[in-house]
Amino acid sequence: MNQAWRSIVNRVTVAAVALTFGVSLVPQVVASQEPPPEERERRRGEMPSPPTPEPSPNRTWQVRASPQANLWFHSLAVIAADQPGPLGLYSAEYARHVREVKQERGVYPTPLDSIASDLRTAIGDGRTLESLHFVPLYFPDATPERMFGALLAVAKRRTNDSALAGQDVRFGAAVMAQAFEDGKARRLLERLAGVVEREWTLFYRQYWEDSRTHEDSIATAMQEIWERDLAPGLQPLLERRRLTGGIVMPSPALGPEGRIVDVRELDPGDQVVAVQEPLLATGPDAAVFAFLKELCFLLVDDRKLNPDSLTVDEREDLRRTAAVRCGALLLEFYAPAHVGRYRRAFLDAVGAEESTTVAAFERVYFLDPALYRRLRDQIRSR
Repeated sequence: MNQAWRSIVNRVTVAAVALTFGVSLVPQVVASQEPPPEERERRRGEMPSPPTPEPSPNRTWQVRASPQANLWFHSLAVIAADQPGPLGLYSAEYARHVREVKQERGVYPTPLDSIASDLRTAIGDGRTLESLHFVPLYFPDATPERMFGALLAVAKRRTNDSALAGQDVRFGAAVMAQAFEDGKARRLLERLAGVVEREWTLFYRQYWEDSRTHEDSIATAMQEIWERDLAPGLQPLLERRRLTGGIVMPSPALGPEGRIVDVRELDPGDQVVAVQEPLLATGPDAAVFAFLKELCFLLVDDRKLNPDSLTVDEREDLRRTAAVRCGALLLEFYAPAHVGRYRRAFLDAVGAEESTTVAAFERVYFLDPALYRRLRDQIRSR
């Protein structure tokens, strides 16, 4: 296991919380690597500044099946198929499944499979490449083709390219341009976007068409569960915390660690979330619970939870654990009939062969009692 890749795995939820448009368009954990002011000014003249997104019509949370999100996460799952960790970024089970499908169809290996190891090393070696794990969240309304075009234009610094025109790609392209200023990083982006485009053409477009009915049914079921079971109780809290709506994109290629981009300072109805869509018998409610856990990264002020003595990795592990426990507390307070299934879903996520008792859940997702009381008090005070 490449140690740098392991570090990225440990940092993803920090990046998710830190990516607040209008404040910082790259993860705050790498802010110290920005060029000096005069260099930023020069580069700002070369690439467009990130525009303010158009006000979103999403005043409620909408679950949608997204081909560009599924394709991108599919590709990174292939690249990182064997990455370890109790709550991983990508699903190794999915990577095995899709390899079997390619073999059955006689298309294995695709160019992506052939260079997956090289790409995995390159991505793991770059601390500033965390944005790659969020790419489809910057382009929630783009088609796969439009997303490729924008990424390639950014990588080649084609500032007047027609691929950058339009609200579906303009904002995401500006985010990526700011995150990928370095020439080496842009060359990697060009290589990755190109091979993902070929993956779409050679395999994934047909695979998506074949699975589209199933993906749409999962999204519909998630929407119904959210609106029927959870939203009524949680809505007052979400309104107070400016999390009134956005887009949720389920993907079977993701691991239990999802993604969330926070744009509340610009529009409280325009968050974007991606969560794991379970491959097998686990129902769509597990994906809804994963969405609730992602919201917890924005609901909890982790500055009140993190002891100064913790290392960076320990602090990030604590954030993840606190987010899981936060979801259970939210259900205890606002939708108690569902907390048992939530606990079961997160025990299943780490392969824990234990009951759904509170004791089992608290043992697997342990928080120091003092920290747990602070977390509970925060949620109560919301």
